[in-house]
Amino acid sequence: TITLNPIGRRISTKSAMNDNVFKIFFQNLDWFYVCAFLGLLWVIWWILGFFAAFYHYLLKPSPNLKKAYAGTDSWVAVTGASDGIGKGFCEEFAMQGFNIILIARNEEKLTKVAVELKKINPEIQTKIILADFAKNQSDGFYQSVVSQFEQEDICLFV
Repeated sequence: TITLNPIGRRISTKSAMNDNVFKIFFQNLDWFYVCAFLGLLWVIWWILGFFAAFYHYLLKPSPNLKKAYAGTDSWVAVTGASDGIGKGFCEEFAMQGFNIILIARNEEKLTKVAVELKKINPEIQTKIILADFAKNQSDGFYQSVVSQFEQEDICLFV
């Protein structure tokens, strides 16, 4: 239908097809609500996933390794303990109360690390073993390293 204003200009045009699409869509509103509900569920799923990942990677406390693996007089042996990742492992183990065997090639650095670990947890014991793993091809290298702590109860080896 065409509607004219008093001057005779066309105001709007409606076709039968536009009316049918409009009626079909709004007569079947249950599909609209179903799609809206499914979209809402999808958004909620992703929001919950984000918060679960946030908790898992940033807020969740570290596992208690001493409770899981160690006895009363257990030790942890850490190679490369003088700096870097090895030192980081030692600090974490010290916070959890493990006795620590520090293995590296520089005695001066190992002594400093042992003092730092005692500041973190005064109740732990530390033992220093000098070993240069670049020379591991020599005969009896591993036996000489292991013989220095074979009497200890090693629960973790890093």
